[in-house]
Amino acid sequence: MPTKSNQDHIETQMRKQKRLSFITEGHRGIFFGINNTLESFRSSIELGLQSIELDTFVSKDGHVVVIHGDDDDKIEFLGENIAIAELTLKELKQYNLENGLKIPMLSEVFELCKNKIKINIELKSDQDHLVSKVLELVSQFEM
Repeated sequence: MPTKSNQDHIETQMRKQKRLSFITEGHRGIFFGINNTLESFRSSIELGLQSIELDTFVSKDGHVVVIHGDDDDKIEFLGENIAIAELTLKELKQYNLENGLKIPMLSEVFELCKNKIKINIELKSDQDHLVSKVLELVSQFEM
């Protein structure tokens, strides 16, 4: 959760930016804790940002997950290099981020953010089915 002084500073900057026609976006969510988590996206909503940006990958069993990583389908996670496409959702959910947070699915992010904030989705994988999986979710959630 953002501190009062951080929130005041961000709100002041947002007011200035709105006069200049900028879009205020939480890159990977507002980073007061772990980025690309439901908490970071919730903070972005609470601060009144216009959009969030997030990174997506597809798990071995076809679930779109949200986690920061490079474009090579591998991420450095808790000191390990892991390939998202080689792990199932269940295996990914076993990883604990700081404060016990979990790697979210894109569907969970959509549930949280629908009608509250725009989402800039970065496709971080060259897996052919990532685009179709993301588009299926966009359609399913009427985003």
